[in-house]
Amino acid sequence: MRCFLIFALLFTAAWCQGARLESSVGCSDLAQISSPAYNPDFPLSGPRAEVTGAISARKLTLREKIGYWFISRKFRKASPDKISAERGNTNAILGFVFACCGLFITPLFAIPGLILSGKAIKLEKTFPGTITKSNHSLAKAGEIMSYIMLGLLAVGLIIISAYFLIMANR
Repeated sequence: MRCFLIFALLFTAAWCQGARLESSVGCSDLAQISSPAYNPDFPLSGPRAEVTGAISARKLTLREKIGYWFISRKFRKASPDKISAERGNTNAILGFVFACCGLFITPLFAIPGLILSGKAIKLEKTFPGTITKSNHSLAKAGEIMSYIMLGLLAVGLIIISAYFLIMANR
């Protein structure tokens, strides 16, 4: 899958370079070439001037286009949206539920509770206001309960193994 994505990226970049686009935006600018304000002799004219104004008037190399693509993808991922807020709220609630299951059923449920609560808290630290206050409290409670249950599980395993070692030496 990774090889296919790299091949598709390189093919698209080569195709855009073959189409003689002067901007760094890529193939989405093809419709703007036919714009009446576009002057092919001066690449910073027309509606693309805002996009390439700070870059330069020269054509970008393939390496620069790939770098621009990675950077724009990174910044696109960094913006919170409604889906990540819903995911954060869901992770907070599920983390608390798994921590309660770890308390009443088996301590092994504390592991996914700790992971989900940690993800929700990390999302809230990265983008404040993403999850609601009550769900943030649930995530904190789930994380604390999961740590307590995992600690009790470790202590219980130590006690049980010590018991069996003492019984084996009798």
